[in-house]
Amino acid sequence: MVCETDRPDGFDFDNNPIPVRIQDNGEWVDADGTTLGADNGIGTSLGLALMLDTEVRHGPLELLITVDEETGLVGAFALEVIDPSERLVEYAADSRHARFVTEELVPLLEQEFPLEARPESRGLLGASFGAVAALSTACKSPGYYGRLLLQSGSFAFSDIGPHHRGPVFDAVVGWVNEFRAQPRRVSNNVFVSCGIYESLIYENRTMVPLLQATGMRTRYVEARDGHNWENWRDRLREGLSWLFPGPLWMVYE
Repeated sequence: MVCETDRPDGFDFDNNPIPVRIQDNGEWVDADGTTLGADNGIGTSLGLALMLDTEVRHGPLELLITVDEETGLVGAFALEVIDPSERLVEYAADSRHARFVTEELVPLLEQEFPLEARPESRGLLGASFGAVAALSTACKSPGYYGRLLLQSGSFAFSDIGPHHRGPVFDAVVGWVNEFRAQPRRVSNNVFVSCGIYESLIYENRTMVPLLQATGMRTRYVEARDGHNWENWRDRLREGLSWLFPGPLWMVYE
């Protein structure tokens, strides 16, 4: 906890609640004369807990998590806001994205933090186009990631006819066609989920036997839901528990 105040009479962080306030723009939350007190792992844990909890009532949440703030706001100053449309380019089985994740991001994380640098301790997670990015990144480095969580993957293909999803899907379709023609083992465990009301439910269903045929341990879950964050949130706990069961792995079998 970071407990600092600029109040002349000080502040009793041990006994008094943080005086939280919402700024005039209605978007940012800060504290009146004190730090928020949880701009570290505790704050991150609180935010993730709210995202996963289905019973706590709250408005829309958007979490921004950075690193190395207490050593000079390194993460905040390095934050780069990109056009959302560029995300679809980078996630569409783009080799540049895969190279960055595998050759830059993961080595940096394993160097800076006490992480196990083993395939079985590494995992990739993605939803929608992000699921395509996760699987394609694993394909470019087979065996490097031991666990994959693919939610509502945009696995459009055209090996039995042209696709009609627009040019943004062209790169995805080309890559999925290649994978379907030559499926290969790239990880050990794969959790796949999809909502039955999604337009890509058929494509996700057809990916499952292909993944299983490669020898990868694959679990597939469907839900009465659509292509939305609530669906992915509600499947996230089950997927992570199955992929990373810890010492109580028999409980989830």
